[in-house]
Amino acid sequence: MRPRYSLDRANALADFVASTRGVNHVIASAANMIEMWTTRWSAAEAARELDLLRATGLNSVRIFLSFEAWEGGSAMMTHVAEYLKLCADRDVRV
Repeated sequence: MRPRYSLDRANALADFVASTRGVNHVIASAANMIEMWTTRWSAAEAARELDLLRATGLNSVRIFLSFEAWEGGSAMMTHVAEYLKLCADRDVRV
């Protein structure tokens, strides 16, 4: 059995979860996540949308990494790395 969280740790976790406000993110020019990571990737578009996200008070995104996009080669991983950097620069949780 796992040890029980201390009250301080439980409160810190509750504060963290309560402060999380986010969305599922697919860039506007892509119809789905496969397109986002392959044919429609635009770092400038992603940056603009992340700036809008932060301006509206959101601080987290959920993204999906599809096997189909991964099969396409290393471009997807390059795009994901760029996206994660854009998020980190804006203090957006992924």
